[in-house]
Amino acid sequence: MEVYLLRHAESEYNVDPLNNDFIDCSITSNGQQQAANLDLSSYSFDLILCSPLRRCRQTVEYSSLLKSTPPPKFEVCSLLREQIKAKCDLLDGEQTEEIFPEETDESVDKRVNELKNDLASKSSLYKQVLLVSHADFLWNLTSHEIQNEKFGRWLNNCEFIFWKVFET
Repeated sequence: MEVYLLRHAESEYNVDPLNNDFIDCSITSNGQQQAANLDLSSYSFDLILCSPLRRCRQTVEYSSLLKSTPPPKFEVCSLLREQIKAKCDLLDGEQTEEIFPEETDESVDKRVNELKNDLASKSSLYKQVLLVSHADFLWNLTSHEIQNEKFGRWLNNCEFIFWKVFET
């Protein structure tokens, strides 16, 4: 199973990171255009797993990802949500007091491992899978350690990359 990564399109928070009033922020009109311009027609995704946060769901909605024939299976996956560092990383209805202080690196590492195990269990079911998520989470997902220091891949808004193959 081939797994690809897509970071969400430009969000309100990306444009104004000093404004910490955004909760589950939307993508901007520029982000809508980024998503609409995303040409992944040469891929045949069987499954798209998407963060529950609005900016990722909107990236999929404004793109042509779900318009292929047959359309891929689409699932919202809470494991793909952003590492909680600011209000924009909260879902509507979540209380700031319940979430903060920031989500720990250990908690994100646990989600990364759960996701990898979930993907491995699905490797015989799907050929091409797309994960739609966030910069910090994808950095952690792609990271590896060298001499106790982590190195990951930083993706720009609406950047798409091949990540890895999961064998059956």
